[in-house]
Amino acid sequence: MENKITPELIEQAKKAESVEALLALAKENGISMTEEAAEKLFTEWHTTKELSDEELDSVAGGCGDPITCPSCGSTNVGAGSLRHGKVKCYNCGRDFNL
Repeated sequence: MENKITPELIEQAKKAESVEALLALAKENGISMTEEAAEKLFTEWHTTKELSDEELDSVAGGCGDPITCPSCGSTNVGAGSLRHGKVKCYNCGRDFNL
């Protein structure tokens, strides 16, 4: 009988606190895994990748020109209801359409 790697087992494996724990989990579930493969997976799952400034801007919606309040010129504006094209200036309090 061949053991399948299920999504639940992968989630358990991602929570392993060491390479040794990952290897033990594999062995318990009848899965053949080399120490090298376990080290690679453990490193991949436990390494935090920092985003570049450009990546952060894209994720945070920083692309394009900032929105400027037509009343006071401030760029301290927020999404009141961007879906409807309305924003609010946090500097002067005015609501306006884009």
